[in-house]
Amino acid sequence: LLESKIQEAKSKKDTLKARAQSA
Repeated sequence: LLESKIQEAKSKKDTLKARAQSA
């Protein structure tokens, strides 16, 4: 359960990073 939450946070972070780079 904890690992899935970490994975979710990581993917969300990556999405924000990708969005910031493309902006």
